[in-house]
Amino acid sequence: MAVASDRCELWANKTWVEITIDDALASYSGRKLRCCECQGAVRAHKEGDGNPAHFEHLDAHPGCSKSFKYSGTPSRHPKALA
Repeated sequence: MAVASDRCELWANKTWVEITIDDALASYSGRKLRCCECQGAVRAHKEGDGNPAHFEHLDAHPGCSKSFKYSGTPSRHPKALA
């Protein structure tokens, strides 16, 4: 079962910096974001329909516990952002 993520990494000043979902929604719309666990690209989602604000993979990845397709075996995203 996937665990909703409330943190990700933002590409800023030539390095990856960890930020919260609140920071992403408030200040970083349209910026390059990646999952802290598998380094796959993510987007921020506002709270709604009974779900808390969270990050979602652009391409679901079965090797990430933060993905709804998690298979139980962790691995780096095949399209990981360097």
